[in-house]
Amino acid sequence: MQLLKLCTFVLLLLTLTTCELFKMKVKPPNGCSLESLQDLKISNLSGRVLATPPSNKVSVLFQVRENNASGKPVPNLQETDFSIWEKGEGDNCFDEKTSNAETNKKIVLNPQRFKFSTMLVLDLSKSITSAYLEDLKTAATSFVEKVMPEAGSTSFTMGIWWFDGSAQIKQLVNFSSNRTELTSAIGRITAQISSDGSTNLNGAVIQSATIANLRVAEFTKQEIIAGAAVVYFTDGRDEASRNSKPDALNAINSAQNVSQDRIRFLSLGIGNETNLQDLKDFGLDGFLPASDKSQLETKFLEIGKLVSDEAYSYYILEYCSGKRNGKVEVSLVANYNTGGKKSKTLRGTLSGLTYSAIGFQDLCK
Repeated sequence: MQLLKLCTFVLLLLTLTTCELFKMKVKPPNGCSLESLQDLKISNLSGRVLATPPSNKVSVLFQVRENNASGKPVPNLQETDFSIWEKGEGDNCFDEKTSNAETNKKIVLNPQRFKFSTMLVLDLSKSITSAYLEDLKTAATSFVEKVMPEAGSTSFTMGIWWFDGSAQIKQLVNFSSNRTELTSAIGRITAQISSDGSTNLNGAVIQSATIANLRVAEFTKQEIIAGAAVVYFTDGRDEASRNSKPDALNAINSAQNVSQDRIRFLSLGIGNETNLQDLKDFGLDGFLPASDKSQLETKFLEIGKLVSDEAYSYYILEYCSGKRNGKVEVSLVANYNTGGKKSKTLRGTLSGLTYSAIGFQDLCK
């Protein structure tokens, strides 16, 4: 089932322009209009439509989020949740390309174009290893299984780092698409892993934000659209005082600015000594406290869902265009049913996309 999901959805990261919370109109020359719906925010990740003649295959890379105060990612949409509208140079109005027989419309996975990396950053100071170690290992294993596809994919990778009071964070396992490699590394954690009883939380935030930023930048240089999520787990506040909280927040903000807001930061705290305000500030995109170890696995799974939803809210929609000449304008409409007792359908439009159909031949697959 997860393999099927993996082949259905594609990741990428985020965000471009802010949408207005009101409806606008796209008005072709003869007055017919295509309504621009704003319940959903659809961000064009590449800034353009990908079309390379002579193939008539057209690709659009985008992310879908709710266009409200929550800005929640919208994961796991299907081909049937999208409609494609095109208007060529000789057309008066937009034509809806809803027939799969006509367009061969597909949501596809292309590991060469997209990479999503998750960093799990664990506090393994003595206060953790003496009180929560086995529960932490169980919860972290569940987190890996929640986020990582069972079959593995080079589009999805995770790495695990840990910290105590030392100056440098330590790598438990580098970025890997192998779920077994990740869970085995967690299983090997022992109470003797840490030699420093203090907590260098601010330093861990700074260093992990830097690693995530470099990871995204590396893929960007290769013209691969990439994003990341950094998840912190700790039971306390910064005690080592090696770095200040403002420095840690600056590292997060810098990483988001450089990556064009394609890195998500989440945090999970446990115990009574946790500085909740610090973890809320570091977990810009999600913070969950666990009052005791009995809640640990549940909270880890909640954080895992946030990461998974973010990852699966990125899509590449490909279709076969019937155009064979001239400039073509494309609009994409998405539909999302929220489900639940107060179920409603949210809709959004991505408009203003264009490509040239000059040289197109019927080569699309």
